[in-house]
Amino acid sequence: MKKIFCLALLLCIFAVPVWAAGTIDVGNPAGGVPGGWSHAGVVFTVTGDVTITGTTTTNHIVIAPALPAKNITLNGERAAGSEMLQNGDVVALYVSDATLGSCMEAKTLNPGAGALSVLYEDANVLVCDKPWGVLSQPDNAQHRDTMTDRVLLYLWQKGAYDPSAGASFTPALCNRLDRNTSGVVVCGKTLAAAQWLNRAFAEHKADKRYKAVVCGHITEAGTLAGFHRKDARRNQSVVSAAQTADAAPVETLYKPVRHGNGFTLVDITLVTGKSHQIRAHFQQLGCPVVGDVKYGDAKANALFRREAGVKSQLLHAERLTFTDTEGALGYLAGKTFTAPLPPVFTRALRLLD
Repeated sequence: MKKIFCLALLLCIFAVPVWAAGTIDVGNPAGGVPGGWSHAGVVFTVTGDVTITGTTTTNHIVIAPALPAKNITLNGERAAGSEMLQNGDVVALYVSDATLGSCMEAKTLNPGAGALSVLYEDANVLVCDKPWGVLSQPDNAQHRDTMTDRVLLYLWQKGAYDPSAGASFTPALCNRLDRNTSGVVVCGKTLAAAQWLNRAFAEHKADKRYKAVVCGHITEAGTLAGFHRKDARRNQSVVSAAQTADAAPVETLYKPVRHGNGFTLVDITLVTGKSHQIRAHFQQLGCPVVGDVKYGDAKANALFRREAGVKSQLLHAERLTFTDTEGALGYLAGKTFTAPLPPVFTRALRLLD
């Protein structure tokens, strides 16, 4: 029983949504185990069109780099990692004993993790306000004060999380923000809650609203549509009008709130949710987010840094509303969680007067 729980945890860590499968069997997949692979496996019977991919996306079955594509079979054959799946396809994931065992080890808490700003909490979910400059999740061993660290320490201090080896599930963030984007993040405290939250985000049953200060004088609401691709080597996204084989459609809605001195405060609705989508979309529009070193305008960035102490993009995930009325967290439907604008935003807005 412990191995089943740990494997479910493993799938959450690797961002493979358990809810995407019609049936899940834990143990030896039918037909035996290919040479050199572990006996530990999971079989997915596909009930919808999804894609095996090596990068993070909430719309597809995802295999993270920690689980190589060679450890996946599609209908009994090794998978290349780019197949479009059809109803009835069977995907088997093979996990080494060492990897499986690592999920059963006691988790290490970071006692030096920073304070957590809690917006809402119940037995299933924890909604927090992520500050600027803090990673959502660690991307290497050196990053030790992430939102994940803060959440786990907070829950452990409350007696709501057991980091011991026998624990069946580790609470996990279900949406992520860039390091220098502040605002609402949500943690699933139980496996069922994490599955529901992941599904809600993947199926666009969560209304995500942002505030941003952008260059330019915007007077009317609009829709930004295009095709998004990510340059992983440069960690930079590009949105273009033309579709290419490696690009996915994206959509961003916006409306001006106030403007002045050549800058505009905009309210943004994120329809899709690709990496750096808002920042790349407004760069394409010719109105980059103020303070954005990667996509922004150097002259505007220098002005706001000098006059308001702005060190990174003025982008804030202000509001989150769930719309899914079904399932374990259906009671959250209609609830809006709001993170107040950080002080740097208040200072920056004076430059619009």
